[in-house]
Amino acid sequence: MYQNQQLTSQLIQLKNTIDDAKAILEWHKLKVFEKSSSPSSRVFFQDDTIQQLTDKQAAFQTLWIKTTMLLQDKTINLSRDKRIEFQKELNKLSLQFYYLGSDVRIY
Repeated sequence: MYQNQQLTSQLIQLKNTIDDAKAILEWHKLKVFEKSSSPSSRVFFQDDTIQQLTDKQAAFQTLWIKTTMLLQDKTINLSRDKRIEFQKELNKLSLQFYYLGSDVRIY
C-alpha cells in the first residue's frame, strides 16, 4: 500500500511541477508584453525565465525517472490494472510537460 501512496504522491508532484512551469511561462509572457507596451522603462530586470524553466525540467525529469523505476519494480504489490493506470497518467504528464507553452493540449 505504501508504494501506491508513493506513486500517487509522485504523480501529484509532477502535476505541481507542470503548474509551476506554466506559471513561469505566463509571467514571462506578461514581462514581454509590458516591455513591448512601455519600452521607455528605465528599470531593467534580469530575465531568469530560462534558468527557472531549466530547473523545473530537471526536477520533472528526476521525479519522472524515480516514478518510472518504482512502476517497473516487480516486487511492489500493485495490480496489473493499477500499474497500467499509473503508467498512462505518467505518460500523459510527460507529454503535457513536453508540449508546455505550445498550442498542443494533452488530456
